[in-house]
Amino acid sequence: FEENTETTGDITCKYTNNNDGTITESCLNEKGEEASEGEWYTHPAFTFGTTELQGFWVGKFEPSDAEDEIGRNVNKIGEITILPGKTSMTWKNIATAFVAEQKLNDEGNKYNLSTDVDTRVMKNSEWGAMSYLTQSIYGIYRDKNTCNIEKTEFEECEVWINNTSQGTDGNGGTYTGCVGDSITASMEKNTVEGPAQCKETNRWNTGGVKASTTGNMYGIYDTSGGTWAFVMGAIVDSNTNKPALARSGFKSSPGLSNTLPDEKYYDVYRYSENNTDHGSGHLGDATRETLQTFGESIGGWNGDNSILPSTNGKDYAWFERGGSYAYGSVAGPFAYSSTPGLADCYHSFLSVLSAA
Repeated sequence: FEENTETTGDITCKYTNNNDGTITESCLNEKGEEASEGEWYTHPAFTFGTTELQGFWVGKFEPSDAEDEIGRNVNKIGEITILPGKTSMTWKNIATAFVAEQKLNDEGNKYNLSTDVDTRVMKNSEWGAMSYLTQSIYGIYRDKNTCNIEKTEFEECEVWINNTSQGTDGNGGTYTGCVGDSITASMEKNTVEGPAQCKETNRWNTGGVKASTTGNMYGIYDTSGGTWAFVMGAIVDSNTNKPALARSGFKSSPGLSNTLPDEKYYDVYRYSENNTDHGSGHLGDATRETLQTFGESIGGWNGDNSILPSTNGKDYAWFERGGSYAYGSVAGPFAYSSTPGLADCYHSFLSVLSAA
């Protein structure tokens, strides 16, 4: 932890877009030398554009809509709420989610947010920071032999899955703040007649704390399973330094509400046709440096999913994080996969705001 916006890390990483689909990574210490063991790195999520942040806030649950209990809100921008015991909203594409999130601080908003507050869909690097804190003594670990999750054996010291699915077909949102009966519980389908259900003993302030990033009710929920989470991170086009738009809903033309936003709102990665090209990950985003097995599709910490964005014949150019209610053992805060940015499967996201 650092004081205010002071950067005390020994290492600075820079990523240079070369306008040809490649990105040059340079991580050097103050002497201009390659980083070595024992040197510290200030996490990139705390630099937002040119602003050094003291911190940022993450929505405690996947967002929901007070007027839409089914959760399949894929065609309209609803009124976002972040509450437990609701069915999370799912989105047509990542651009629709981003536009809705940006509206939260509009003048006269019901949340009393200042227009100086920046509201956004979580970036891939911000998800990485959250994941690190989860897997630390400030998260679910008390020390190297003890878990912060009540009545949980150390070998099970992992964020438990939210396995609830709205809809008998396994599609739709999840019941926010719920937990399964085990770390890797199989999906529980619910009726399409009303919101997804959760056992009284498995809700966020009871047994549901096992699905919290801190092992208690003060953490962030729905990071393992729940609904796949869109994050703002994508590979670049093969001949430019801009994210591959794929089917994200973002447009390159200026003046549209869903125009590709300023580059501070997303992380970019080198163009790749290989979805296990793990050398393209960035330090800090909890992709490359958290692998147990390099070059495999299930190689992340805790055996989590590890598929990178790529063209790979389908133009799956954007990141998704956390896994879904059906992913069992490969879901978790360190799970990631690829998406065209379109919710062909139902996706939600985590809300972030900062005083930027």
